[in-house]
Amino acid sequence: MINTATCPRCGTENRADAMNCVACRINLKFAQEHPAEIARIKQEDTKREKLEGWAFGNALVGMPASKEESILLPGLLLLGSFAFAFCLGEAVHELGHFLTHRAYGFDVQIILDPFGGSKTLGSSSPREIWGITSAGGPFLNLLVSLVLLLFLRSKRRPALLPLLLWGPIALVQEGVTLSLGMLTPGGDAELIVDWGVPAAILVSLGVLLLASGVTVICWLLPLVNLSPADSFSRKFSVVTSGLVSFMVLRLLCSSLLSPDLASENAVPLIFSLLLATIVVLLYDPLYPILNRTTRTEPASVTWPATVVSIALGMGMILFQLVSFRG
Repeated sequence: MINTATCPRCGTENRADAMNCVACRINLKFAQEHPAEIARIKQEDTKREKLEGWAFGNALVGMPASKEESILLPGLLLLGSFAFAFCLGEAVHELGHFLTHRAYGFDVQIILDPFGGSKTLGSSSPREIWGITSAGGPFLNLLVSLVLLLFLRSKRRPALLPLLLWGPIALVQEGVTLSLGMLTPGGDAELIVDWGVPAAILVSLGVLLLASGVTVICWLLPLVNLSPADSFSRKFSVVTSGLVSFMVLRLLCSSLLSPDLASENAVPLIFSLLLATIVVLLYDPLYPILNRTTRTEPASVTWPATVVSIALGMGMILFQLVSFRG
């Protein structure tokens, strides 16, 4: 009969002459001589097991719990940053329309609504300046956001992500405005074309802005602790948590407030899902190229940075809900 010894840590039966436990690999002599230390290790094991059960999506994507736990903070950081950048971009876009109308001496009304789309109404300006006033919105949004992005490019860190993300989100917003916006009768793109800008040039500019926005988003993804070495599942979970979750909330709220516009309000959600997928697919091939110009290593995401991001996002939503309503 073979003599055995029970591991004080995990309870596994081992050969009496074994150096390490066959299950948990702890040194058996150390474990027998340090019961207090083993008690502490067992407490840590219990906490880790609880976290493994709590880590959302673990069974679905088949990744280690330690990786899954790290999805929560990056996802929330990106969600708050995206909500802030998206709503701020909408507000500055409408401010551009407002200021351009005022420059010509005409009064307009701004309506900001993070869940139903913001707009500028009530202008009596002549049609011949509509192209200029329509271009004022995209121009101001792009100008201010990209200047801020250039200013902060050397100060990249998770706490600044809400401000940094405004630049690429503005590129995407105005890229959609100038390209896909051609399909919207009476929209900014159609009015700019009526003013005299060739449609082909406007659509090409819109596509260029979209591509640039996707590229810059990929450049910022290391700030939410994503790297090319991560699995597709983890990258997709973090990016969709940030870019798609807000659009889901936006669709639900807008559908409750305006049920007749439910199908129209579903378009941004579909586009955000498509955008998230494209960003994840392009992240790996773009990462080494972007790192040659400006090296950005995956950053550790902390609760303070995440809380600031969520607070800024909620603050911008509340600002639009209580201000400039029709």
